[in-house]
Amino acid sequence: MKKSYTFYFAFLMLLMVSVSMQTGWAQPVEQTFNFTGGQQSFVVPDGVTNIHVQAWGAEGATVVPEAPAGLGGFAEGDLAVTPGQTLEIFVGGQGCVQTFGTGCGGFNGGGNAFENSDEGRGGGGGASDVRVGGISLNERVIVAAGGGGGCEEGEFTGGNGGGLEGGPGGVSQPGGGGTQTAGGDGFFPPNCGPGGFGFGASADGNTCAGGGGGWYGGGSGCGGGGGSSFIDGVDNGNTTAGVREGDGMVVLTFATVAGIPTLSEWGLIAMAGILGIAGFMVIRRRKVTA
Repeated sequence: MKKSYTFYFAFLMLLMVSVSMQTGWAQPVEQTFNFTGGQQSFVVPDGVTNIHVQAWGAEGATVVPEAPAGLGGFAEGDLAVTPGQTLEIFVGGQGCVQTFGTGCGGFNGGGNAFENSDEGRGGGGGASDVRVGGISLNERVIVAAGGGGGCEEGEFTGGNGGGLEGGPGGVSQPGGGGTQTAGGDGFFPPNCGPGGFGFGASADGNTCAGGGGGWYGGGSGCGGGGGSSFIDGVDNGNTTAGVREGDGMVVLTFATVAGIPTLSEWGLIAMAGILGIAGFMVIRRRKVTA
């Protein structure tokens, strides 16, 4: 009888310890980076070895509703990381409308527009990207392209940001879309020239819209060409062209694991209660058998 009582007491103790321990389950975490106009940094937390990256490029500038700008592209993939590693985040800014001069390209590669009258030209949208090991364009591991700017005169639209290839702008005066190996062609070089590695083309001295930023940027024209996205630096990569309005965005999703399991306060209280009851029962049993 004594052996049976000891067994049940030990079993109850083990059960309460198991219930009261805070188990180290993986906890999903999502961190969003919005447009700030500058570089942002992220330090990989302890225990994290893989991050799912989602990035949206920025839209170009729409001058008139009949000629919308190109929308920003989307890119996603899984990035292998190490705890303590720093990722550099660049979130693209939307282009704006330019009149009487040069300007209005979005942050992170959006090309400037040029207009010598009050008929506006749209600046290109900036790309959004993540960089590993530095802040140069060569350190980009994933890029979501920006869209090209639109034109008021002729109502020419901007090209969408890619996809692996950006869309061309306009109809008869297009800036070309960026590809994986080259920037998009300009409509009227050199004043409305081609895009390049990491930047959409800017108009200079001719009335054209700016190209969208990207892995390679779009060309300048009416409207500007969209940039190309890039996913070769991640696993399970995927892109979608022309999905983002406004500024860009980057979202990092990863799993963190809780620390070494410890007894919770409620667990300790429950254990104390069980020990008290068990002690009372042992004393009472001894009195009965005495």
